[in-house]
Amino acid sequence: MFKTLYARIAIYSITVILFSALISFVLTNVYYHYNLKASNDAKIMKTLKEARQYEQSAKPTHIQQYFKHLGQMNYQIMT
Repeated sequence: MFKTLYARIAIYSITVILFSALISFVLTNVYYHYNLKASNDAKIMKTLKEARQYEQSAKPTHIQQYFKHLGQMNYQIMT
């Protein structure tokens, strides 16, 4: 199939690199979902509840104050 040693080494190296990347991605994803996702979701929900509570209780007149408060809670808003 591959006549030169260079072609064999190149194809096998690329294959091993791609296979390793795929396996490491799958293992990392499984680890995240079984060990980290619950705590990360809880932290996000806590932050969002605090933001809602601040919005309802303080009724910020300036939107900049509200965004500053969200920033102080280490919450980033993507628009």
